[in-house]
Amino acid sequence: MAFIEFIVAGTAFEDRALFAEMLRLGDELLLVRDPHNPNDVSAIQLILPPSDVVGHVPRHIAVELSFLLDRIMEQHRPVAFYARVFELLRDPIIGDFRISVTVDLPDDWVIHLRSVAQDHYGDVRAYVLEQTARASYVMLRCSAEQMLTARDVLVANGFVVDRSGFASRPASNGQRYAWFIRVGSLTQYRYADVHALLKRAGFSCDDEIHQLEQMRAEQLRQAQESLWQARRLEQNAKSLREQHEMQLIEKEDLIKDLRFQLDQLRPTQPVAAAPERMRVDRMWLARLLDSIADSLRPEQMLDVIEGQYPDRVVVLSSARSSAHDSEKFRHRRRLAILLLSLATDYWSALQMGQGDVEARKVFGDDYAAQESEKVEKTPRLRRKRTFTYEGRTLYMSQHLKIGVKDGSVETIRVHFAWDEPSRTIVIGHCGVHLPID
Repeated sequence: MAFIEFIVAGTAFEDRALFAEMLRLGDELLLVRDPHNPNDVSAIQLILPPSDVVGHVPRHIAVELSFLLDRIMEQHRPVAFYARVFELLRDPIIGDFRISVTVDLPDDWVIHLRSVAQDHYGDVRAYVLEQTARASYVMLRCSAEQMLTARDVLVANGFVVDRSGFASRPASNGQRYAWFIRVGSLTQYRYADVHALLKRAGFSCDDEIHQLEQMRAEQLRQAQESLWQARRLEQNAKSLREQHEMQLIEKEDLIKDLRFQLDQLRPTQPVAAAPERMRVDRMWLARLLDSIADSLRPEQMLDVIEGQYPDRVVVLSSARSSAHDSEKFRHRRRLAILLLSLATDYWSALQMGQGDVEARKVFGDDYAAQESEKVEKTPRLRRKRTFTYEGRTLYMSQHLKIGVKDGSVETIRVHFAWDEPSRTIVIGHCGVHLPID
């Protein structure tokens, strides 16, 4: 007895995948003729006992094997043939099974079927080199004529071929080959000659193909990993976005509550000075601004300060307009604290007659008492810093400063002036750096 091996056909039809999942290596499948098959009168089923159809014998083998099985049945010799499972693979993407089996058959049957099977390869020409302690083997997957051609090429180029024929064992790479050609032990140099001759004859080395397949598989794995990573990042970004949106809603609600409190605290009748009991505690307001500053735009900060200290701070429309243009300004907490200090500590220092020299200590390096000499002496630049308040013009060289870069994201300037008649601080600009040349 000898054997023939093949890959089971038709495993993806109907519910056969369910039966395939039940298989284990070494399980036996019964070969049963299916002469009434509407698609192929030569069909041979592979049955998982008692009656589950797992698949069929490939058509190019079934055409010959069915003839041999039918001949046995005609002779009334009840012989059962079984296929033994030696390989089970599942496609990770589409889920189809690849089932490889071997069938023990009479020697003359195997010789006949292998010849038919190799003719089925057509133009497939693949080989691999095997080295043992005594000899070297060229294992080939091709037709019989192509094997003979390969053998003649080796002999013609000085290689000693002492045997050739059907290959009965798999190669070290686990694959089955139809033929072998045994030559004497080869040195590494002669190995290169064999490769060159077979490639010239149109054969491809399975080892190189295997390396390419491994490379493609690795590239596919990396691509799938990149895809999963991109999906994870997308999911994380979505979660963060939803989290930030919830935080934004909470802060907007807090801002509404703050504005409501400010409206309640703002006096309904004009007064010379709002009583201290009507103002929110400075420390409480500082903590509140620190917690919500990131969600407040510069324009909203001006509204908060003016609303809380209407007797101390006046915000001109030019300041609101410039603040609106700086809505993308990043350092909002720092700006909020500076504006609060302007309306409290700085204003109180001026009220007590300490003078600007003492008052500027409130801000440190974030305060400038005047502009550069060039700005002071250039009428065009001075006009950019001159604003109208209650019919009077105020030149605002004093300013608070954050950042030195151009643009409204990193840098902001708050220009203001002390109006002696009204005892208030008038803010005329809260935005990008005003021109200096």
